[in-house]
Amino acid sequence: FRSYKFILTNAAIVDLTASFTCLLSIERMIPSPFGTAMVYLGPCTLISPLSCHIFHSIMMNAQTHSIYLVAASFYLSSLHPEEVRYHG
Repeated sequence: FRSYKFILTNAAIVDLTASFTCLLSIERMIPSPFGTAMVYLGPCTLISPLSCHIFHSIMMNAQTHSIYLVAASFYLSSLHPEEVRYHG
């Protein structure tokens, strides 16, 4: 059942990446009639505004990838429920 182990390891790495980039690009969303303004408050402001956008983009992509990995792990565990061990 190596593929399930691979998915869980990948999910852990992706979640750590998302958490780290979220920590670096702490932002505040300010709504306005013309759109939404993003004000970055995190440590990325010490580097450059572009780095804040890059960290935010990485965070959003990692969150999306994490959701897909959760769906894939549920699907894979439903195919072989006898091989998934539950501790509890």
